[in-house]
Amino acid sequence: MAKSKGKGKKPDRHVLEYEILQAMRAEGWLAPETEAEVLEAEINLAAEQVKMPTSFDYPRELLHRTDSVRVMHRFQPKIEIAQASENLARAAREGGTISPEVEERMRRDRDAAESKSDDK
Repeated sequence: MAKSKGKGKKPDRHVLEYEILQAMRAEGWLAPETEAEVLEAEINLAAEQVKMPTSFDYPRELLHRTDSVRVMHRFQPKIEIAQASENLARAAREGGTISPEVEERMRRDRDAAESKSDDK
């Protein structure tokens, strides 16, 4: 790694990034990019014995185990929240002043939309 020269001087960012990249490549932390790197990786992989977990011996059992099921949840914003956000965005775009009554109504609408989404 590049040593800093003088007190408090930092090494050149590009040199540091290059050296980190080289270190990662030397450790095999990066995917091979060139044809020579791919060939070297194939040779190294062929020489290594990869031991498969014993649970892979019976794939049907692996598929039917209930403790291995993962449920992915995807956040979908509710239309009410999106509508409240649009109201605020529209008010901001128009650049006019918002009367206290309208601002209060927008705040109530947003709070109601958020409480509906929290209840579900």
